[in-house]
Amino acid sequence: MDTEHVYASGNYPILDGDLQFLGQVDLVHLNTIPFFVGYGSGLDRHSDTRLADSKSGVSYPGPLIKVCADRGIRMVMEVSSPSLVLDNLEFIKSL
Repeated sequence: MDTEHVYASGNYPILDGDLQFLGQVDLVHLNTIPFFVGYGSGLDRHSDTRLADSKSGVSYPGPLIKVCADRGIRMVMEVSSPSLVLDNLEFIKSL
């Protein structure tokens, strides 16, 4: 599951706090959602947005990351700079 794809598609149960669907997921592509990507807009725009600043509602990314970690669901991120990797890892460790 790609977080930005499902957000941009307008079908993002995480916004409602519904994480039950994760029982069917093997891998989460943990993309940040930049401020200019609207819900249901169909846009997929990678950016230099940090996980902590991702525009995707109150229930993301903390609870999503915790549930994935608890259930052993693998998560991948693609970022453009080493400093983003470090910022995102620090954010994840703080949860």
